[in-house]
Amino acid sequence: MMVDDSLMPAVEVERVVGEAMEKVPEDTLVILDGTPRTQSNIRWLDANLPRLHRELVKVIVIDLDLETSMKRLGLRGRADDAPAAVRAKWELFENTTKPVVEHYRKLGLLSVVDGNGSIEAVQELIREELAGAVAA
Repeated sequence: MMVDDSLMPAVEVERVVGEAMEKVPEDTLVILDGTPRTQSNIRWLDANLPRLHRELVKVIVIDLDLETSMKRLGLRGRADDAPAAVRAKWELFENTTKPVVEHYRKLGLLSVVDGNGSIEAVQELIREELAGAVAA
């Protein structure tokens, strides 16, 4: 996400992710946070994961309501977490990222974690999902 609440250009996200993944040994688990967010990101992952000797095994979405999201982001104290900016991010998610979520749901890779609990509870739910994915 950039300061103006738009997404970073897909080509830039893909370049950064690709460069980072090339540096990680193939036998090491990689967790991507915040990507894929667009259809372009999906196409890039589909094309590049085999080249990088990687496989997508789990997509985790933290599901929380707008009010909780605004409250938590507001605690960070960043300018891009002001209420208007959070609403813009929410709208961007609904319009751009939600179709990505549905794509992974159809593939059976999606796990949805309830993000309305305490931060510690949400972290534990994510750990459980990751542990299940690694064990599978």
